[in-house]
Amino acid sequence: MNAGGTTLYRAAGLDLGLPFPVAELEAFPAPLEVWKSARVLGGALQRLGRGPEARRAFDTAARAVRTIAEGTHDEALRTGFLASAAVREVLERAYA
Repeated sequence: MNAGGTTLYRAAGLDLGLPFPVAELEAFPAPLEVWKSARVLGGALQRLGRGPEARRAFDTAARAVRTIAEGTHDEALRTGFLASAAVREVLERAYA
């Protein structure tokens, strides 16, 4: 992503003008931000009828969710995170 945050996701012919294309999310070192951003992006792509791109976004979100869960040593916190509606949505849509 460029310094102004205006990079467009064009790798798959997609031009939404979104500041967080999937490929850049996959390399972003902040899983707490990645999973939320990729979830929103996946939903937008799904509504636009772009299934393969949506799935890739949800897969990216799911990988970030697993990273967060694996790094959360407080069992109650991890269980609550994984039980949240947004996380369940990501996990259900990923790899579908």
